[in-house]
Amino acid sequence: MMDNALKALKSRDREMVLLEHIIAVLHWDQETGMPEAAVNERADQLSMLNGLLHEKVTDSDLGSILNDLGASDAHPLGD
Repeated sequence: MMDNALKALKSRDREMVLLEHIIAVLHWDQETGMPEAAVNERADQLSMLNGLLHEKVTDSDLGSILNDLGASDAHPLGD
């Protein structure tokens, strides 16, 4: 069960990292070379991606995975 939970955590972490990188690239493009006429579209794109990232970070299944791996308020992972 621990192996499955660790695989699930790594998979979810990878998705969140990829979303963060996509968001960073869109921000970079917005600041360096994006046409001014694209501002509203980019805002919608970033809003959607940030919403997806928020859903992944706050997903209750993620908490369950962390609990399966032994994390708790008293014993956070990494301590």
